[in-house]
Amino acid sequence: KFDIRIENLYFVAVISKSIDSKVMARENCSFVGSPSDLTTLAVAFTQATKMLKSSSKNEELPVFIVVDSINTFLLYNNENTVKKFFHFLISKSREMGCKCVLLSSSVPEVESLNRVVGDFSDKVINYGG
Repeated sequence: KFDIRIENLYFVAVISKSIDSKVMARENCSFVGSPSDLTTLAVAFTQATKMLKSSSKNEELPVFIVVDSINTFLLYNNENTVKKFFHFLISKSREMGCKCVLLSSSVPEVESLNRVVGDFSDKVINYGG
């Protein structure tokens, strides 16, 4: 209906390794075994971005990295590590010419993380309460 082509999408899923191997054998997906494996996650984002940029028939189409949600990373990593990871991700996406959309809740427990990631970002949009 909206002419969204699946070949223009790449998914990086942070899941357990117990997923069915048939599901894992996809060209437009990467699976990272744990949310604490930020190095593998960074490599997966970089590879996905390079693949999308090289396979894009229309060079004017932007590549987006969408993370839902950044505060979830605090369940598996300490706050300083998460801040450094998202600083890297934002910097790397700028370097590669793509856009980052980072979603986060506005609960007090993630206020410090949101503030720091917001400082690295070009724009912060607060939605809701």
